[in-house]
Amino acid sequence: MTTQTAMYSQHGLAYWKLGKQGTPIVLIMGIGMSGMAWELQSNELSKNHQVMFFDHLGLGLSAPLKNQKITMQRMTEHVLQIMDELSWNNAHIVGISMGGMIAQHLALLAPQRVRTLNLIATTAGGLSAFIPTWKGLSAFAKVTFASNGHQRLQALQQLLFPDGYQFNQISLTHLLEVYGVQAAQKTLLKQLIAILKHDTRDKLQKLSGIFTQIHCPDQDVVIAPGQNLILNQLIPNSTLVHYTESGHGVIYQDAQKVNQNLENTFSSYDDEN
Repeated sequence: MTTQTAMYSQHGLAYWKLGKQGTPIVLIMGIGMSGMAWELQSNELSKNHQVMFFDHLGLGLSAPLKNQKITMQRMTEHVLQIMDELSWNNAHIVGISMGGMIAQHLALLAPQRVRTLNLIATTAGGLSAFIPTWKGLSAFAKVTFASNGHQRLQALQQLLFPDGYQFNQISLTHLLEVYGVQAAQKTLLKQLIAILKHDTRDKLQKLSGIFTQIHCPDQDVVIAPGQNLILNQLIPNSTLVHYTESGHGVIYQDAQKVNQNLENTFSSYDDEN
């Protein structure tokens, strides 16, 4: 876990910046999770790039939610505001799950700010997109109502990783540090409402000019793998990468492959521009 001190945006979002050179990368996390869950990506990618990740409002070290309304547009504006504070005119945008939904809205709202768009385990939305398996629904409920970090981690193992995925004690300890922090139920509920309202299906053809890669974990029980295929069909000229053994926690389970695919995408674009 990074030991760097968090910086704060004008709206109270805690964010971290790693790396001193190279093109910028923005990492956007999913529902109820601290940006620290990007650790395996931020540490590796910051060797050649400037990397920023953050805690969503109401999570981690960011300001608590009061009466603020949480929408995809509002969360998109939060990302752009941090980019402005860093004086980043554009960046490679990477989002997982809810973060991938925010990334879509960002690309539609401000395409000039996007070098490449990288969508991991996410969906274009519509009500049919949010029908998880019974295992996913059960595990999500357990995560939401966990009374301590160990209960949350146990539920997250079921939610994020396929049956039979083996952990050693070191990885379990690390997962507890990163994933064991419980988000306030008010935050989760507001984020969930924003997710259920997410629907970019009729707009994604506008992204034809953005270099887009879609990362599909084939064992995902949270967002059906087929949703990534729909994204690939809706975004002209996008490419699709499969992770045959990975679940929704692909950025942890298959970190090396994810990092390499991201780096290849960034390098391909940066070399030509």
